[in-house]
Amino acid sequence: MVLTVKPILTCNINCLYCYQHDFHPHLGSKGTQTQVKIDWEAIKGSVKQAFEKKITKYLVFHGGEPTLLPLDKVKEICEIVKGYGGRVGIQTNGYLINDEWIELFKRYRFTIGISIDGPGPLNAGRGFFDASGQRINPASDKYTEKVMENLRRLRREGLSVGIICVLNRFNGLNPQRQKLKEWLLELREIGIKHGNLNLAFIDDKKLKPLLELKPEEAKECYLDLAEFIFSYPDLDYQPFRQFVNNLLGRGLESCHMTGCDVEATEGEINIDAQGRIINCTRLIRDGQPTLRKGGLDGKPEFHRSLHLYRLPMHEGGCGGCRYWCVCMGGCPAEGWDFKTDRPDWYSKTRTCMAIYALYEYIEGRLKALIPSITTVPDYVSKLPVEAQLESVIARRRHEKDFNPLGF
Repeated sequence: MVLTVKPILTCNINCLYCYQHDFHPHLGSKGTQTQVKIDWEAIKGSVKQAFEKKITKYLVFHGGEPTLLPLDKVKEICEIVKGYGGRVGIQTNGYLINDEWIELFKRYRFTIGISIDGPGPLNAGRGFFDASGQRINPASDKYTEKVMENLRRLRREGLSVGIICVLNRFNGLNPQRQKLKEWLLELREIGIKHGNLNLAFIDDKKLKPLLELKPEEAKECYLDLAEFIFSYPDLDYQPFRQFVNNLLGRGLESCHMTGCDVEATEGEINIDAQGRIINCTRLIRDGQPTLRKGGLDGKPEFHRSLHLYRLPMHEGGCGGCRYWCVCMGGCPAEGWDFKTDRPDWYSKTRTCMAIYALYEYIEGRLKALIPSITTVPDYVSKLPVEAQLESVIARRRHEKDFNPLGF
């Protein structure tokens, strides 16, 4: 579980597909958060409570853009985490990183995530955009060049760096996808070998056809990248490696695959500008985050996942799906009601086709290598219906495991 500190949800850039666009000055914006006062004492109090309750050992500064925060306040929180023997990280667009931030990263041994979708035109969904959605140049191109420069500099300083890359129509289709793979190999050469390759999800109907991959395209993209990543044992990009672990019963990795409760998100627990405990900001609608039910003590339930489990696939649910036990309907923020053609938390993920195909591909490779292997879907499918639910939820809570090799 990750504790995420989000004192600011504004950003120095305004990427077209950002799921926090309600706080950014571009298409669909309802204003910015520039007037929100940050209560640092309340934030520090919530951080202390989280570590005292042993809810997590890892805190991440997130946003918006966390490098807009005052360094002295970030240092104070780092000292608190250090006092509890915890670790710190940051997820940033990388544009504002300077000598002072690098010194901080080195002092507290940050793990650093940089959001970037590739070099040059592959990064065209990120940067600066005017009110009509047109990308502003040369500022946006210079932004991409600066981030690439900072990536190289962070590695020269010996810091741990990964990337979050959003797969969209600028980098997820061929021939651009081939250039993306070449770029990932270039990053490998400088020691950047891990990160997340996430499919874009766009709710805005004007932007959706410009950015989001269609289901068949997303499926093709994931299968192609899986073949590529599994060709290099030292590349650790998600969800590909996580899906292997999920199939082998090593818990359920990736918050997208854990039956997330929209009222008490667990993969990511957030602290906002007032020190309140809020749910994952992927679930923000109309600019308003929601308070986490039960605060730090809240226990997730599985109403959505159980609903999808009981709803047949032909009716838009997951009933009868071989991979529900390692997916649980996917991320609710990606939920899409295909009947009404609108986002819906309680519907299954819009990336269902790609997820199913990726699990099927990985399971096929595992069985080809070790024919006698038992995967989680094999194990669960042999149980009575009631026991299937108990088994999946127990594994979700890390209460039960099984040996895929049978000994």
